[in-house]
Amino acid sequence: MTNPIRLWTREHFHKLVVMHDSVFGRRMVVSDPAIIRHVLAGDPANFPRDALQQRIIARVTGNSVFSAMGESWKLQRSLLGGQFVPTRIKAYEAAFEQIASAACQRLAAARGEAIDLFAFMGAVAVSAINQALLSGRLREPPEQVERSIQAFAATQGKLRLGDLLSLPALPLDSLRREVRCVHARAHSILATQKVPREERDAVDILHSAEGLSERQRRDNISTLLGAGADTTGTAMAWAVLLAARDEGASDMLRGTDGIAASAVVREVLRLFPPAPVFSRVAMKTCAIGNLTIRGGTTIIIAPWLVHRHRQLWQDPDDFRAGRFLTEATTRAARYSFLPFGGGPRICIGQGFAMLEMETGLRKLFRTFHFELLTPLPVSLRQVITLRPSKPVFVRAIER
Repeated sequence: MTNPIRLWTREHFHKLVVMHDSVFGRRMVVSDPAIIRHVLAGDPANFPRDALQQRIIARVTGNSVFSAMGESWKLQRSLLGGQFVPTRIKAYEAAFEQIASAACQRLAAARGEAIDLFAFMGAVAVSAINQALLSGRLREPPEQVERSIQAFAATQGKLRLGDLLSLPALPLDSLRREVRCVHARAHSILATQKVPREERDAVDILHSAEGLSERQRRDNISTLLGAGADTTGTAMAWAVLLAARDEGASDMLRGTDGIAASAVVREVLRLFPPAPVFSRVAMKTCAIGNLTIRGGTTIIIAPWLVHRHRQLWQDPDDFRAGRFLTEATTRAARYSFLPFGGGPRICIGQGFAMLEMETGLRKLFRTFHFELLTPLPVSLRQVITLRPSKPVFVRAIER
């Protein structure tokens, strides 16, 4: 399935709960923030990932903090959590500024030639993670790494018939090749000495941690680099695409008000959430308000749907750069705004990603005006993130 948003009908955008019964069991599409809060945060032990989603995620991210369950997840989350506390994130800002300046230099050198927007921003995100979390241990060109990440996602992240039937994946040469490439890159990063500095980076922490296997160390490096770069790079590309057509959004990104830039980024994430759909399964029958959820029911939570729901948002399909400037909107949006998930398993890197995106976009829009060269709207596909099915080209013109 390359475009899961085609699943949603008018009913899904107008009702907060929609039931589907089939030979595969009961599925409940939930957009009600109160129910979502209960599933993700109120009783997460009763609502683990369903087996199909866990199978696909583990294939992409291995046995990392993103995919691990139970005590293994708690250990990895506690180990890496120190890299993403607010004080540490603030310290990354200088690296983000440096990467954004380098990106501007590359755009200036292009002298108005067409740029593949999503590939370019993906490479920028690779550079940011390399400098901030890996201390520059990655020695490959970021453009090459970005291409590798997308090739890996294309081979490993798709839903296959074998996933539905719980069959092992066929050992195709293309799959083996991309997996070997990702694993070799992670092993190289783990083996590379960093430039000496006082702070311990993610590699140092994984190296010294007790209770982690070499595979878990490798998989966490691959996930930090691959999934981290894909999600933030894709979001920044969507931001350029949307703000290039909206002078108000461009002005907000060029200004000195960081709150305004954050509002633009949040609105981009509302329209194009990194994970447009995920699911949980009810282990035991439970009641949430007046709703009874039977044990075995699959709970489908689709941020794409929730973020565009007619009962939750005004003009939900419109890009309104100032939507998140009001405190009332931000407060009311809890669990109706899910770009990073929610509950104990909320994305560990959400603060890192927000600062990276805000810093990069402010620098880019202060330096350039972006002209879209690809006709809109674009068709979409999802592998790990939701992206255009074909390259989107822009021209960067210095202000």
